[in-house]
Amino acid sequence: MIWILSLISALFYRLGGLSVENGQKAFPFLPDWVFNTKARDIGVPLIGAITMAIMGINAPIWAILLAFGAYFGLLTTYWQGLFGYDNIPFHLFMASLAYIFYCITTGHWVAMLIRAVISGLIGWGLTYTKNDWAEELGRGFTLNITLLLWTI
Repeated sequence: MIWILSLISALFYRLGGLSVENGQKAFPFLPDWVFNTKARDIGVPLIGAITMAIMGINAPIWAILLAFGAYFGLLTTYWQGLFGYDNIPFHLFMASLAYIFYCITTGHWVAMLIRAVISGLIGWGLTYTKNDWAEELGRGFTLNITLLLWTI
């Protein structure tokens, strides 16, 4: 089930990165809202929250909502202001840290930090693909599949 959710996360990430024009050309059967960055910014955290629940990582509703909000916000930036360019490894690293609110209540600090480092390293590797589809699908998949580290 986590693999399927990770594929859905990958689709949200990629489709949300397409323009409506390019999205309609490639997928004329999908509604326009899918090709909006907010579909990515909401869809990926939603799939993440569902994944955490399925894995049995329980947290109070305030922690889940704060993590969702942080994840949403961190997906909206590629850190151009800090680095002067889109820093994808740092983007994935920071997005992974949105789950700090789960850590406060579950104590899974090591898992969160390992996930953040692995996500950043995968992000670094994905920058070498030079293929938008592979890179963005990989980012969305990575952000969800690495949640499995919370089970260690």
